[in-house]
Amino acid sequence: MIKIIVKDNGIEITGHAGYAPSGQDIVCAAVSILAQTFVASIEKLTKDKIMGSFTSGHYDIHFENLSEKGHLLRGSFLIGICGIYDLYGEKYLEIIRSEDET
Repeated sequence: MIKIIVKDNGIEITGHAGYAPSGQDIVCAAVSILAQTFVASIEKLTKDKIMGSFTSGHYDIHFENLSEKGHLLRGSFLIGICGIYDLYGEKYLEIIRSEDET
């Protein structure tokens, strides 16, 4: 299962969906490309600071003070993730909204 933790200042994605064998898993591929596109879009389309580290089964994305464009891109990412959840359900994906501690 892929677990996605959405915070005010970042997104953490861990695990593998287990929908299909490695290299053929369309759920993992969809989540992965959305995360990579989100980071690349922030970098190329805004002046916002974002850091993303990607390894197999783990994505760690951190940002602060997103601009209006940055919030729009974050919202687009979340719409995509929720779309995957709607198609494949809780067996393969868990989305957790977490308030950041201050």
